Amino acid sequence: MSPVTIRRTVDFSPDELFEVAANIEAYPKFLPHCVATRVTQRKEGVWLVDNVFSWGPFPIKFRTRAELDAPHGLNIQTIDSLLIDLSLSWRFRALEEGTNIMFEMNLTLPSKGLSRLITPSLRHQVEETERAFLRRAQLLRDTKHGGA
Repeated sequence: MSPVTIRRTVDFSPDELFEVAANIEAYPKFLPHCVATRVTQRKEGVWLVDNVFSWGPFPIKFRTRAELDAPHGLNIQTIDSLLIDLSLSWRFRALEEGTNIMFEMNLTLPSKGLSRLITPSLRHQVEETERAFLRRAQLLRDTKHGGA
């Protein structure tokens, strides 16, 4: 399957966006379909993460490797799953006003049944994920500044 990419300019700093993207253990609080995450190892900007996501009626457990490049972004890739091959990339580039973001997701499923269930809605899931991250960034900004 071809990657799905979203690019846009937003009114957040790269630091604010990286704070959301790198807080992997908070993903279940705001990210659709994310049931659980746990960082099992942290070494020099590379983390191993156990994940549980639920698309449809079945939870999918898998391990990922997250490569952090503060505050420019991060890359996440499955490393030992027979059920899912997932890669995500967040890139943040400061502009004079705001930040240019690039979010890309690529998903390959060996099971035709899972593919039929998930693939048609991948673009929607990518957009939903991006919106969830931006809402989380706004919530963190508001909290820091005494708002909502």
